[in-house]
Amino acid sequence: MRPSTAGRETSFPDTFSKAVLTSSAVSVPYFWLCARVSASRLTIPTCQLDFALPERFDLNFIGEDNKEHRPVVIHRAILGSSDRFISFLIEETKGFFPVWLAPVQVKILPITDNQIEYAKEIETELRRHKFRVELDESNEKIGYKIRKAQLEKVPYMLVLGAKEQEENIVAVRSRKDGDIGNMKVDEFVAKVQKEIDNKVIG
Repeated sequence: MRPSTAGRETSFPDTFSKAVLTSSAVSVPYFWLCARVSASRLTIPTCQLDFALPERFDLNFIGEDNKEHRPVVIHRAILGSSDRFISFLIEETKGFFPVWLAPVQVKILPITDNQIEYAKEIETELRRHKFRVELDESNEKIGYKIRKAQLEKVPYMLVLGAKEQEENIVAVRSRKDGDIGNMKVDEFVAKVQKEIDNKVIG
C-alpha cells in the first residue's frame, strides 16, 4: 500500500528534490537531496527526520518556555552506505574510473620475453611513486595484451619493445586517446602524478 503523504508537503529550493515518504508504522518522512549530474537528478545523500527514536528512548529537552519537549532526530548520510556509493560510481562511470580512482592505474605490456626484466624495472620505479601497477608477463601477442587492458579499463598502458628498452623509454597508450607517443619514465610519472594531484576526471 502506498504510504500517505498528507500534511507532509514541504517547500525546498530548486536544487533539492521534494519527495516525502511516510512509514505507516513509525511515521518517518525521508527527504532526498538530489544532485544534478548530466542533466539528470541522482540520489546520493540522504537526510532523514526520525520521530520514532525519540519516543522509543524517551528523549526530552527543556525549551525556552521551561517545559519539556520531544526532539526530532536527524540522520544524515552524505554518501549513503559505502556499498551503495560504490555501486553508484560504477554505474555512472561504466567502470571508466579516472586514473586517481582506478584500482589499476598502469599496466605494463612487454612485447616479448626479452623485455620482461626491463618491464620489472619500470614496475619497481612506478611502485616507488605509489602507483597501482600490474605487469602482464603472459606469452600472448601484444595486440591481445592491449585489447585485454582496454577491456579491463586500465587508464594507461606502457608498451615495451626492443626500441623502448634500448632507449630507456616507454610507449604510452591511453585508454581514452590510444597511442600518445614515447616518453621518458620520469615524464610519464610527472604526467600521471599531475592527474592524480588535480583529480582530473576526463
